[in-house]
Amino acid sequence: MDMIEAMKVAVAVARRNSFSSGSRDLRLSAASVSRIVADLEADLGVRLFNRTTRQINLTDAGMEFVQKSTCLLEELDLMRSAVRERHETPRGPLHVSCVTAFGNECLAPAVPEFVRRFPQIEVSIDLGNRLVDLLGEHFDVAIRVGPLNDSSLIAQRIFTQRIVFVAAPQFCEQYGTPRTLDEIRACPSVTQVSGEWGRVHRFSHQGKVIDFECRSI
Repeated sequence: MDMIEAMKVAVAVARRNSFSSGSRDLRLSAASVSRIVADLEADLGVRLFNRTTRQINLTDAGMEFVQKSTCLLEELDLMRSAVRERHETPRGPLHVSCVTAFGNECLAPAVPEFVRRFPQIEVSIDLGNRLVDLLGEHFDVAIRVGPLNDSSLIAQRIFTQRIVFVAAPQFCEQYGTPRTLDEIRACPSVTQVSGEWGRVHRFSHQGKVIDFECRSI
């Protein structure tokens, strides 16, 4: 037996002092309402309603049951409303770990608008290039750049960044302008490598995809 449904039926019947009127409020058949009340009384082992051919009245046990059921059903509705509101309106602390460069250049400028849209969220950002333990260090989300290790955590791509090779005119005057990947590999260079990110670059040339690995220094 569904106790919540039975409580709703008992409250509706008591409010209307009628099985038929209570059934209409609940959009159930009168037979279904009578059966639910009978099953409820059998489960509780007490009579909730005194029935006559002309009217029904609550017994003392029925009055106590209906009063407590009314309070419980109201609490249930309040709980549902609170949970739905919390889901529809994000709130609470949000602890974010983010790589330094992306955090300074992309994330920080977006935070004021985010806080304006979601004023009930308390944002804290930890900038750094170390790999954090999201669960152990109580981070809600981590923003990382580059390939990710296998993990049971959920990852979502939010941005695609292109890496380009550039050289100053003075560099080309001194070392020449490289035309092939081998010539690029032979040139002195400054690269940004964090973990595995930045070590391998992917080029598309004449319909072919070529992975270019930077020299280790």
